[in-house]
Amino acid sequence: MINLKLRFDNPGEFLACCGLFYLSDKLKREGKSTGFFSSQGNFTLNTPLSLDKIFQQLFASRRYQQNDTAIIELPNGEKIQLNWWEKLRALKWGGHNTPHDILDRLFEKVHQIYNFIPSNLFHRTDVTTYFGLDARNPLGGEVGYSPRDARRQIAISPVVELLGAIGLQYFSLRWSKDGFHYATWGEEKYSLPLKIAQVASAGLIEPAVFQEFKTTISTVGSVKLLSWATPTPSRV
Repeated sequence: MINLKLRFDNPGEFLACCGLFYLSDKLKREGKSTGFFSSQGNFTLNTPLSLDKIFQQLFASRRYQQNDTAIIELPNGEKIQLNWWEKLRALKWGGHNTPHDILDRLFEKVHQIYNFIPSNLFHRTDVTTYFGLDARNPLGGEVGYSPRDARRQIAISPVVELLGAIGLQYFSLRWSKDGFHYATWGEEKYSLPLKIAQVASAGLIEPAVFQEFKTTISTVGSVKLLSWATPTPSRV
C-alpha cells in the first residue's frame, strides 16, 4: 500500500497520482491495483508493489519515439504511449523544446534525484525543462520554454511533471474552452480499480465522487500552463 500527501487543488499533483496508479497497474502481472482519495488530502494506492519498486521499473524502461508518440516500454513488455500533446492544443511550450525533449529530461532529473527525495514524493527541486502541469510554478505564466534560456531554474516537482504526463494521457477529464474539470473519488469504500477510476476522474461515477475542481490554462505570450484549481459543484 502506498500513501501520498497532496493538494487537491494542484492539477499536477492529482494527475501524478493518476499516473502512478496507471503505472502500478501495468507493472502487476496478477491482480489489479485500486486507489482512492481521502478528505484528509491523501491518495492511497492499494498495490503489493512498493514505491521504490515502481520507480525502479520505470527507470529500467526503454524509451523511444514513433512518429509523434513517445513510448515507455516497461521491463514486463507493457507499453505506455504518450501523445496527448498532439490532441491537446490547449497546452503548448515556447522556446525550442519538444514534448519528447521534455520527457527525456524529466526522466533524467527524476532518476538523478529520486534517492534524495524526502518523504514527500512531490517535493520541489530546481528543474530546467517541464510541461507546466505543476501549479506551484513560482514564475506564474513564465513556463514551457527551457528556463536555461532565461538563465534561471524553476522550483517545481519533476515527479509531478513526469507522472502527471502519464495521468493526463490515460485518465478522463472534462475539458472546456479555458481548462478542464477533474474529480477526486473516495473514501476507502470507494477504492476503485483502474478502469472505473479512469472514468471517476471526470466526475462521472456516482456516488464515489466527493469533490470536483476546475483548473484554467494561463497564457503569457505563446506559453500556456495549468493554474491552481478551484472547487466546483459536483454534477452527480
